[in-house]
Amino acid sequence: MFAVCHHAGYYTDWLTKSCDKTLLYLYNDGGRTFAPAMMFNREPDFKSAYATGQKNNVVLPGSTTEISKYASKYLNKTMADAKLDVSVAYNESESKAVIVVTGESNDAYDKESALLTLYLTEDNVEAKDQAGVSFGTTYYHQHVIRDFNSAWGAPVTWEGNKFSATYEFDVNSAWKKDDLKVVAFLNKHSTKSRIDNRIENVAGKNLVQNSTSIESVGSAYNVVEVARYNAAGQRISGKQKGLNIVKLSNGKTLKIMVK
Repeated sequence: MFAVCHHAGYYTDWLTKSCDKTLLYLYNDGGRTFAPAMMFNREPDFKSAYATGQKNNVVLPGSTTEISKYASKYLNKTMADAKLDVSVAYNESESKAVIVVTGESNDAYDKESALLTLYLTEDNVEAKDQAGVSFGTTYYHQHVIRDFNSAWGAPVTWEGNKFSATYEFDVNSAWKKDDLKVVAFLNKHSTKSRIDNRIENVAGKNLVQNSTSIESVGSAYNVVEVARYNAAGQRISGKQKGLNIVKLSNGKTLKIMVK
């Protein structure tokens, strides 16, 4: 189970990302915004606060006990038709992280609608100004989004019932490496109904403790990058926005999306 916080709703602040504003679609009720609020897998399992007899994917828990109850339900009773695994390689000298997400589904899963969303989050971020905090008290934000691949996720290229996708994130020197985490999940997105945006499954790892030290992009165990090409097959001298094809000294090739 992984949490991600979106700094949007009633207000935006210095931690707000563009994806936060886009995702307000999920919390919107005819122009009104439910915030602060929570979602679990973006599932429409909750009694609507505004439409009698309808279900909602937004819930406003009144206590930690209520949050724990919902978490327990989804951890113990919800079955998934797909699973994910995440590997992280962090190059400290280049302040760069390469994330490889692999996935597998059963035949029941709707692979055509599958989108892969990837977040780099940070915990224990000291607040600059926080309403409701007593004078002299330090407040810390958790699960803060530092980077992401796409607001709604990127299409998945399947080979049968399996896929592999590689992404590259720059790691700002001001971020605390020990508090950074990679979170990846499969989801769908409907522009017709905000309650039809279910998250199928999630995986994640800490950037540092679970990472492999690397010498160059996408490498592990001292494998190095020997060439890089753009989507048109033209050789490039460094990373460029869009699809980068990276050839490694061990003969392997990685396809990396660069923002």
